[in-house]
Amino acid sequence: MPARITSCETAGAPSRSVPRVSAIELGAEFGPSSWIDVPQERIQAFADATGDYQFIHPVPSGSRVRGSFHVDTIEEHEWGRQVTMTATVEREDGEKPVCVAEVVFRYYRLPGA
Repeated sequence: MPARITSCETAGAPSRSVPRVSAIELGAEFGPSSWIDVPQERIQAFADATGDYQFIHPVPSGSRVRGSFHVDTIEEHEWGRQVTMTATVEREDGEKPVCVAEVVFRYYRLPGA
């Protein structure tokens, strides 16, 4: 079973990022993240930035959310690798996730590497 990665050490300081692409393994899980507060001000800032003022969103004001990722596929290519992950965002005390999305990351090799 692949290791569950929640954080790593970089130059002695804690970090929530992966130090090298090679650390990503099929089936690995990242997270969950810390809880993030969703006050009305953040919802309003999102609406202002996107022009989306509909009130049909799954995260009510005052909620807390956190996210996690699961590595579904890793494809090696001559230019680098493509990693597909399932991203899941959950609301504290929620009965089901508020968002589940497939995310595709591309990691390109540096020229000459």
